[in-house]
Amino acid sequence: MIIDFTAGKLFPLDILPKIFQNILYFTPFPYLSYAQSQLFLGRFEPSQIFWQSIGLIFWVIALGFASVYAWNKSLKEYAAAGH
Repeated sequence: MIIDFTAGKLFPLDILPKIFQNILYFTPFPYLSYAQSQLFLGRFEPSQIFWQSIGLIFWVIALGFASVYAWNKSLKEYAAAGH
């Protein structure tokens, strides 16, 4: 429910006060659905499209590195018994 709220699925994020919008854009959640729907509707200016793309690329890279780190760390700690 929290992800749906912060991703803009329950209501558009642009009805929130600007300070809350800015805070949400420091998280990866608005890029899940809100940014795509606004881009599809043509509500972004070219500069906004650029910054939205930079934000999305940043989160893809950051979460990609985090998942690889977690995967490698878990492989080192994995232990199984049997054949």
